[in-house]
Amino acid sequence: TVKIAREKGAICFEKKWTGYKSQKSFALSKCSYDWTLNLDADEILSDQLRESIDEFLRQAKSNCDAVSFSRQSYFLNTWIRHGDWYPDVITRLSRKGRCEWAGSSVHEFLKVNGHTKKLNGKIYHYSYDNLNDLVLKTLKYTDLYKELQTTNDQKITAFTIIFRSIWRFFSLLHSETWISRWMARVGDCR
Repeated sequence: TVKIAREKGAICFEKKWTGYKSQKSFALSKCSYDWTLNLDADEILSDQLRESIDEFLRQAKSNCDAVSFSRQSYFLNTWIRHGDWYPDVITRLSRKGRCEWAGSSVHEFLKVNGHTKKLNGKIYHYSYDNLNDLVLKTLKYTDLYKELQTTNDQKITAFTIIFRSIWRFFSLLHSETWISRWMARVGDCR
């Protein structure tokens, strides 16, 4: 990725991994333009969002300091359209000097010192390749969460871990993906 970016004329900075929030803060500090768009490696802009951003930047008002969009996740060959995965509104376009990365090392977000506007269009999020990838990433984030709680002197109990896992499972189960697949199977049995 760095090689391709340099071939395209980008100035690249490298830093030893220190966590999501820290890395994003470092990257934001290196940006020199008035506006910065932050995308993760598993995200792309929809055509509508790309057009909305272009239009916004042409007319950028001085009273707006950040821009948010809906993020839609792709999971098990289906776009998630409900549940707590969609619409996942996130702020990722920020005016220089008006935003900073905040939150924990696991759940970072852009803290805006000013006004935020929401644009039409979506960020497409290809979060998990398959169920195995989901399990591996869940275990990784569980370890990071446990490390964060230990650092903050908060006690992690088996009940907390089990309850959070069950809650997340049923949140996903509630999404349209699972409901629509179940309904399709019921319809096929008639």
